[in-house]
Amino acid sequence: MRFISLSIIILLVASANAFAQKSIFKMYRFESSELFDINLTKPKGFKVIDGKRTFAVNEKMNIGTLYQVTLESKAKDCLILYPWFMIFKHHEMGARNMVYGEVEAALNIPPDNKTIKLDTAKYVKIIAKNDMKSYFNADTVFIYKIKLPKPYKEVYSECIGINTIKNGHPSAMIKILLTEEGIKKEDEYMQTVFKSMQYPDTAPTYNKEKFAEVRKKMERRFFYGKNKSKFIGYYE
Repeated sequence: MRFISLSIIILLVASANAFAQKSIFKMYRFESSELFDINLTKPKGFKVIDGKRTFAVNEKMNIGTLYQVTLESKAKDCLILYPWFMIFKHHEMGARNMVYGEVEAALNIPPDNKTIKLDTAKYVKIIAKNDMKSYFNADTVFIYKIKLPKPYKEVYSECIGINTIKNGHPSAMIKILLTEEGIKKEDEYMQTVFKSMQYPDTAPTYNKEKFAEVRKKMERRFFYGKNKSKFIGYYE
């Protein structure tokens, strides 16, 4: 009897965790759509394993940021860290500078370096075409690939950083972390990320009032349901 009870408890906990993980991406997608008109689609074959988390390409360097959602591939050979969207002043410059700062950090080049010259073309690819529909519909996309000084979670050895800039819209920083097996499918995983996010053509209007309104909508829809009769989800 105890065994049956324990099994039921384990099943309930697992179900609750699965629901919570699904709700994290739903709320992230809802907030992004309501605030910025950014369309997000959860990649097929990936599951949510975590909400907000910080990540740095080099733990010894003081450069990194916060990511809203972490997704894991079915084969467990790829992690996708989805961004928080930056709307602070001069965020476009921040997204651009972060690219080169993270590459230098991965190469163990100190931030106050004045002697080592970084061959930016070797590590950073800049995409800015007339038609950017295949690249988030952004204006400019920065992509870099680096080997991590220390494998993340001891298995993810390569990092692909993708930073996006679009005039009048929030900038974004995305990471793709790959195991040695995942590196063989890096092009496939990059296309998966490109297809999962699209900027709108027109710039959104966002302010404190709109943020507050969206938060209220999230509380009604995700935390307690439309009638607030029961708790149905959470947001970290």
